[in-house]
Order: sequence, then C-alpha cells, then structure tokens
Amino acid sequence: MLKNTTKKHYTTMNKENEKIRNSALNLFNTKGLVSTSLEDVYTAAGVSQETLQELYPSKKSLVSEIYTLGKNDMFKFVYGEVLEIEDYESLMRKVFHQSVIWGLNNRSLFNFMNQVQAHPYSWTETSDEKIYPSVNEKILARTTQAIKEGLIKEFPLDFVVHFMTGMHASCVSYILSLNAVTEEEYADLIEPMYQACWDAFKKH
Repeated sequence: MLKNTTKKHYTTMNKENEKIRNSALNLFNTKGLVSTSLEDVYTAAGVSQETLQELYPSKKSLVSEIYTLGKNDMFKFVYGEVLEIEDYESLMRKVFHQSVIWGLNNRSLFNFMNQVQAHPYSWTETSDEKIYPSVNEKILARTTQAIKEGLIKEFPLDFVVHFMTGMHASCVSYILSLNAVTEEEYADLIEPMYQACWDAFKKH
C-alpha cells in the first residue's frame, strides 16, 4: 500500500511539475523573466503556493530546470550523430543548420533561453552531467585540431563557441521576424548565413 501511495504521489508531482513549467514558460515569454513572480506562476498553473514551493523553492530553481531541460533537448537534436562527420566544415554546417531548425521548431524555449543567456547575471545552475554527455569536449577537440591544421583562424576556443552560438540565435531571430516564410524556405535562408559565419572563421 505504501509503495502504491508513493508511486501515485510521484506521478502527481510529475504532472504538477509539467503544469508549472508550461505556465512559467508562457509567462516568462509574455511578461518577461524578471517581471514574472512565483505568485504569477502558481496562479496561472492553478496550483497552491505550497505545491509550487515544494517543487521549486525559488524562481532560480524553476528557471534552471526549464533551461536545463531545453538545453538537453537542443543538444540531443543538434548533436545526435553529427559528431561522426569527419570533415570539420561539414560538421560545422550540420551543427549550424540543426541548431537553427531546433530554434524554429521550439520557439517558446528558444525565446526563453535567449532571455536567460542575455541576463546580466546567471539564472541557471546547470551541471555538466545534465547536458548531453561530453559534446562540448568533442566540439572543442575538433576545433583545436582544425586550428592546428590551418582550416580556421587561431581564435580562442571560447570565442569560436560564443560566435557560433550567437550566429545560430541571430539566424533564428531573423527567420522568425519573417512571418510569411514557410518551412520549405528555411534552408534557403540558413545556408547563406552559415556561409557568412564560416567565411569569418576559415583561414584561407
């Protein structure tokens, strides 16, 4: 009986988590990350203040969980099998295209994650173990090798990562601003932006 009760409580809490996260995500995107209060969240989610505080004792813990789940989902979609691509430029092209497509298909999460990353202090407490395993290390290793081989300019690795991430986000934001654009036209818009990014990196 105790086991069944525990399982029922766990299932209920999972549903409450999802309801709270969905309500919070909507509020963060419509009202703003800073302006949204925990009271706004539990009111919109239709749960009690006690339930919210049991699951998320602070706004930072709520923001962190949504951000981590979004980052995990993005990493799985973007990097799935692309790390096996041997040619570095082809690898970067695939990563760029996949990142933009993920952003276009997950607009609420994309907008929310942009807010978090643009904020002057960190809202998140993500750990490396939670993010798709060892992706960063593999990308950095491939980039280091590309620099040694003279394929790209000798930029600091952190700059390469931040530049690529910024270009992904800019591409998504631009395409989203074109309300009339269809999915079939995405590739035609993404590739020229990738080329501009690659031209900035390549050594020759």
